[in-house]
Amino acid sequence: MNRTPTLLMRAGLHGAVVLLLLVACGTAPMMAVLVSGENQGSAGAGGIKLLNDETWHEAIACGKAGAECAVTPYLLCPSNPRYTVRLATPYSRVAFSVYEAQRRHRQARPPTVGAVNSWRVGLFVSPASDSQLADSIEKVFVRRGNQTIEPTTITLAPVVIGDRGDGKKVQLSKGFFAFPLDAFRPLSDVTIVFIGPSGEMTCVLNQRELSTLR
Repeated sequence: MNRTPTLLMRAGLHGAVVLLLLVACGTAPMMAVLVSGENQGSAGAGGIKLLNDETWHEAIACGKAGAECAVTPYLLCPSNPRYTVRLATPYSRVAFSVYEAQRRHRQARPPTVGAVNSWRVGLFVSPASDSQLADSIEKVFVRRGNQTIEPTTITLAPVVIGDRGDGKKVQLSKGFFAFPLDAFRPLSDVTIVFIGPSGEMTCVLNQRELSTLR
């Protein structure tokens, strides 16, 4: 039996960093890095907000309406040739859950208001499945003017890409990068920075685009 080490980094008391070496038996390795404590996001005017009972039901209706409401608005940076990027918000998590259940002809069991609010927002980043430029993701951060917003947690896992245009399979890495709500508040344009073995790529979300997200 293969025993693959997985590294878990988490912040300890007084900013100290504790490294734990875990062993995954018979499962794909995953590396989780807790970078810092999550900040509380403020609701602000427009844009992504924490859910209440009313907006939770609106998210359910969005999921029933189909992909144009529940999926498409959260697929970011479509011209990025290396990565597929999906934004997860409290609203979109509920909507996507209902949409997927409906697509699979299953009973919808959307996550609760408390659950999705506690998860805040994050970016699912995967290698582009239909591009020769598909690349592993190593790091993501958000830049607003001179301010750099680092993710609160990072989770990386291996993924096999079946075809990058040359018919060969290759193992790369995908990731989930959690952020506080404030990272995507529609106060000004933001730049999402993606870093992988092939270097840095950026994607700009303007203030108008941020204000339409829920």
